[in-house]
Amino acid sequence: MRCAWLTVLVLLLAGIHPCLRALLAKRFPVAPGAVLVTGASSGIGLHAAVALSAEVVVFAGVRSEKDAARLKQSYPQLRPVVLDVTSTEKVEAARKEVSAALGAEELKLVGLVNNAGISRHLIFEYENLEEVMKLYDVNVFGVYRVTQAFLPLLRASGAGRVVNVGSISPTTPAMGYTSYAGSKNALESINDVMRLELARYNISVSLLKPGMVHSALHEKISGENAAWRRAKDLEGFREHWGEWAEGFEERRRNREAHADGAEVTTEAIRHALRSEHPETRYVVANVHGIPCQALSWLMWLLPDRGKDLLLAGN
Repeated sequence: MRCAWLTVLVLLLAGIHPCLRALLAKRFPVAPGAVLVTGASSGIGLHAAVALSAEVVVFAGVRSEKDAARLKQSYPQLRPVVLDVTSTEKVEAARKEVSAALGAEELKLVGLVNNAGISRHLIFEYENLEEVMKLYDVNVFGVYRVTQAFLPLLRASGAGRVVNVGSISPTTPAMGYTSYAGSKNALESINDVMRLELARYNISVSLLKPGMVHSALHEKISGENAAWRRAKDLEGFREHWGEWAEGFEERRRNREAHADGAEVTTEAIRHALRSEHPETRYVVANVHGIPCQALSWLMWLLPDRGKDLLLAGN
């Protein structure tokens, strides 16, 4: 009887949710101007920046002068800006550069895409705390630095939007993801509070939760670059988790084989920035070929022990 009632409740919620979302949709102004995309040297950020440049001026945030020169040569429609999200001084210098350019061309900053991020995967017991802190410095505190610096420009535009690029990983936790999923979980909570606080300025805040998307990021954290190869107790790690490490590489290759192109994230980012009715969350792409939307619903339905059974092999 309890299962029957639960099934009825789930079906009701599944039907009511889209209706409530449509009923409560909020309209935001759409204005011409400029958008800043962090982490735009490759992958999701670069793809989105190039696509957006057909509609707005795009400042492409990159970490180094070398990356800026490469983008300037390969994508002349972009405005590369050296922007290291881990440095308050460099973020402030980038703000001044962007502000000066906006003033010279009588443009307004109408969008910020917090895309810069790094990843690492290692079993909790063997994590290097300094490396974890570096990851949080980019994935979490970098969002603080950049958003705080550019928020006055977004507010002044009267049509500001913020898009935070998170991950499906907090919804589908897997072994070895404590640092990465933890940082993206923190970002999701920050995003939700930010959305509440910035509503008074009529600034839309959206979270992008992608699954597996083709990106240079994966090459930086796998194979010879895998974090477990530098575990603080490599001998102990191999003894207890060597089989997991081998399986992880195989699962990673499987995920990459099913990965979506960056078109899915770009479409979501563009909608969040340019639609009159932006969504608060965009769950896109897949994991092991399973759509992330379906996984999100499944994780919502299952009790924790059920999730553990399902995700233990990941």
